[in-house]
Amino acid sequence: MNPFRLFTSLMGFLAALLGIARDDQTLVWIAIGLLGTSLAVRIIQKIQQRRQDRPPDSGPSGG
Repeated sequence: MNPFRLFTSLMGFLAALLGIARDDQTLVWIAIGLLGTSLAVRIIQKIQQRRQDRPPDSGPSGG
């Protein structure tokens, strides 16, 4: 697992809990941003993984 993604997701959950407990909208928005960043990193990793797993293109086949 990517350490950056793990860090942002854990900080996002912590910020969400604190924001709800303190009724602080700013912390809730920070949590949304952190969790969104974690999701974006995960999506980018999945795209990169698929590109690596795909067989190389053999080029146009002329006939």
